[in-house]
Amino acid sequence: MRSDPEVEEYIDDFDPVLRDILIRLREIIYHVVPDATEAIKWSVPTFRLQKNICYIAGFKNHVTLAFHDGKMLKDPDGLLLGTGKHMKYLKFKSTDELDEDRLRKWILEGFYT
Repeated sequence: MRSDPEVEEYIDDFDPVLRDILIRLREIIYHVVPDATEAIKWSVPTFRLQKNICYIAGFKNHVTLAFHDGKMLKDPDGLLLGTGKHMKYLKFKSTDELDEDRLRKWILEGFYT
């Protein structure tokens, strides 16, 4: 994991519940794609490997994990949100809502398709 100080600062600005979600999502991304890089783009932590793949964003009451090419992800249960041409996302209000196995599959799929 190549930690970016700006990403660290971004995450540290949130309350403990949202911070825990942001930290866990970041850990999952790096577990699946250890060579990914992170940087603040569009004011949020964005992860890439040759291209922008996903970002995590904290809001007042939730955290979003968004996939830039989310339309390409397999989502037979229709869990991914978004009506745009490409972007798909998920919202989380606690770490208990993280289906880590499914997230790992989508992250892997997003980085390597």
